[in-house]
Amino acid sequence: MLHTYLTTSWHLRYPIIGAPMAGIGRGRLARAVSEAGGLGMIGIGSTESVELIAREAAIARGTDQGRFGIGLMAWAIESRPELLDSAIEASPFLIAISFGSPAPYVERLHQHGILLATQVHSHAEAVRVAQAGVDLIVTQGAEAGGHHTRQVSTLPLLQSVLDSVQVPTLVAGGIASPRGVAAALAAGAEGVWVGTCLLASPECENTERARSRIVQAQDTDTILTRAFDVAQGLAWPPHYPGRALRNRFTDQWDHQVDALAQDRGARQQLAEAIAHENYDLAHIYAGEAVGMVRRQRPAGEVIQQLGDGAERLLRGRFSRLLAEPAQEAQEGQAILADLNNFATGGVAIVANEEEVLVPFSLPSTPQDWKHHLVQDHFGAAAQAYTTSKVHARGPDLAWIVEAAALTGKEHVVDVGTGTGHTALALAPYATEVVALDITLPMLEEARHLAASRGVTNVRFLQGDACALPLNSSQFDLVACRYAAHHFTHLAQAIGEWARILKTGGKVVVADSVSPEEPEIDRFLNEIEVLRDPSHGRNYRISEWFSLLAEAGFTASLVRSWTLPLDLASWTQRIQTPPASVAQIERLFADASSLTRERLHIGLNEKGLLSFALPAAVIVGVKSV
Repeated sequence: MLHTYLTTSWHLRYPIIGAPMAGIGRGRLARAVSEAGGLGMIGIGSTESVELIAREAAIARGTDQGRFGIGLMAWAIESRPELLDSAIEASPFLIAISFGSPAPYVERLHQHGILLATQVHSHAEAVRVAQAGVDLIVTQGAEAGGHHTRQVSTLPLLQSVLDSVQVPTLVAGGIASPRGVAAALAAGAEGVWVGTCLLASPECENTERARSRIVQAQDTDTILTRAFDVAQGLAWPPHYPGRALRNRFTDQWDHQVDALAQDRGARQQLAEAIAHENYDLAHIYAGEAVGMVRRQRPAGEVIQQLGDGAERLLRGRFSRLLAEPAQEAQEGQAILADLNNFATGGVAIVANEEEVLVPFSLPSTPQDWKHHLVQDHFGAAAQAYTTSKVHARGPDLAWIVEAAALTGKEHVVDVGTGTGHTALALAPYATEVVALDITLPMLEEARHLAASRGVTNVRFLQGDACALPLNSSQFDLVACRYAAHHFTHLAQAIGEWARILKTGGKVVVADSVSPEEPEIDRFLNEIEVLRDPSHGRNYRISEWFSLLAEAGFTASLVRSWTLPLDLASWTQRIQTPPASVAQIERLFADASSLTRERLHIGLNEKGLLSFALPAAVIVGVKSV
């Protein structure tokens, strides 16, 4: 699975959002994209009725209350505020407001629990909307279909925006294949925003003739023009032309749109062409990626092919790009040399570009790469965690023991035991404790610590939290302390806890958590990853409750608090490179007043740069 902000925080299967295309992207298309694992959007034009919004939202939502989004134009809302009123009333997961400032609408949408996205076309615009408090930025390059500016192409725009804002950023423009998705993610985007690749899908509210034209079009067959808007009398601001398939109408009128505005005959000619599906004259908006749309396919199939294909490409390319130089092999296959810094032996064979991958010492999946990072970082720092004040003597150890409420008869698993502090705290109150960790040096430290304390009822086991090497329904308690934020897939790990626990069994989790505010959530996880690349995510308490409920647990919050940390010792413990420490310091210096206040960023009593890390103890009881 691809792990980005959209998949880990929004829990999408694929980090793909269907662009809101007015007139053709309605409820059916949004529903199909969301059912396939992305997030579907309904595009609302400036002349649409509020009744249409309600009707199409109901289709997108379906009977299972599925998630969807709605796309609006800021310039249209200014003259028709009822469009936004109706969109909010439809209770979408996301509203996109673009082509004008979204700033006036941020607070209102957040009050209704709706996230706000906006498309930007320049670096300056991205900085402005980030300061306004939007939740998602979409960098829309000049290659994109539909309306935008002529200013900057996709890749230069993405690079400049990623270097300047901390808001999750998506890419739009020229993305119509798995390679495009992979390229966007590799560059640092959290996902993609696609429209052109869906134009030949039957769920689009276009026509069979239009879909046929899309399939036949080449990558050089588009033009950025105002001709269609002017001829239809649409109020699009002049600096937002639209990219469409070139035809006889654009050939005649693109360079004389001022005259077109006065030519009633030409305007009537276009209206008749639209009514009769005559696309020699009528418009079909599409991006430069239209040349990659070769056949009509269901929207769900398109989304799945983009997501799964991108994952395969990234696995293969990631392995090869970070490997040592490959040796020549028969039939063009590359046998990659075993790298000394990996723990296991073997070889990987990559054949025919990225399509075939055989596992070896190089981690072959994103999850395997995360395992390697965890083992590498924590193996080197194991001894530091044995003596760490936070881990060895934190008050939450007593809170975990209290929440566990053991009677001496229970069988316990401590997942992500590290150097064993939690397992050893629970051992006096249990029949047996299995202390599990993926990192052998950590387990060795834990064994030594247990032996020094004379503890004999703790069994040490190497294993993956997302695939526990333990039998089902055998345990009474699962404990997990300061480890879950490293898991590659928390939902999968919680599912494993549910599997090994007896009915009525209990989970007690103590971990760092993120505040509920998206801005602070993003900031905290960004500095965590800079400090330790094996970091997965600090989840919000609301996310913990949701994930536990999905796995059949009844969750409750036992306690929440903050851990005061100074930057120097926090980074030294995990041996963070100096360049990363400097970057964290810059982020601290540039943090917003809200972030500084909530995380208590400043100098402590010793004059050291410090902050407060939120943490919580959460209990879940298995109900089924």
